[in-house]
Amino acid sequence: VLTKENADGNKELEICLKKISHLDSKMKDKEKDGTTLRNTKFRISSTQNSIQDAKQRFKCLKENYDDVKAERNRLRDSISDAALEASKKFIRKKETLNEKLSEQYERNIIVERH
Repeated sequence: VLTKENADGNKELEICLKKISHLDSKMKDKEKDGTTLRNTKFRISSTQNSIQDAKQRFKCLKENYDDVKAERNRLRDSISDAALEASKKFIRKKETLNEKLSEQYERNIIVERH
């Protein structure tokens, strides 16, 4: 009877040891999963912070670009206006010189006739 009880106890003990081994394995897997999850959460948080930083830098760069673009356009317009004004002055000066030349030519003709 005692041998049978020992055999039954050994079987139960083996079953319990297998369950303990299985639970230990699951617990190690769970611990690994927990560590992996914490590391993943940290990487996600770090990535989200990097994304926010990049968005902020992009916003600043876009604002700077818009400012530089507006200044470029003002300079371009200013140069165009200055070039137009210079052309007008050149044309007026040329017309004035042509008028003076014509007047001098006419005086020369009159002088030659006398």
